[in-house]
Amino acid sequence: MLSTKHNIDMIDTGKKNKKKESIVKPKIIVDYNSGKAGIDLSDQLSSYSTAVGKSIRWYHKVATEILYGTAMVNALIVYNIINSDKKMKITQFRETLVDTILGLNNQGSQEVQQARVNSKHIFQETTEKCGRNRKIRKRCFHCYQSRTVIVGSKQASKEVKKITTFCAPCKSYTCISCFNLHHIG
Repeated sequence: MLSTKHNIDMIDTGKKNKKKESIVKPKIIVDYNSGKAGIDLSDQLSSYSTAVGKSIRWYHKVATEILYGTAMVNALIVYNIINSDKKMKITQFRETLVDTILGLNNQGSQEVQQARVNSKHIFQETTEKCGRNRKIRKRCFHCYQSRTVIVGSKQASKEVKKITTFCAPCKSYTCISCFNLHHIG
């Protein structure tokens, strides 16, 4: 290792080997290990359930990992510091965050799951692929219909996002909010 800050000083790590002798390391190694520990933990936590999916462009993977992975770990650390009495694991934190963003609380999500079981409608993601080996995406039927009434079909086709989810028995593409509104309850 090269450093302009460190010299060749050896320091005692406070640990002992099998022969009960003190372990001595260069100061540069001890400083590196103490600084690297936080980064290693962050990388480990973000790798448990990564947001990075299959992508053609490598820089999409890097950006997604930095934005979502690191931000998620940092948010978890802040949450656990604030709520020290009820700490969460990273996967549980991600699920809770998604439920919160979708407007589902724990009780509501159980009700939605129960309604899906009792309902003849099934919310699924398509497995069909196009010629470019990507999932087929279509506009949400309900969003498109409501926007067409307001702005017309041409403008509605520009405004309504394409999705990969649909109701299997109805064979209509639908987003999660429209599925909950029109197919459940």
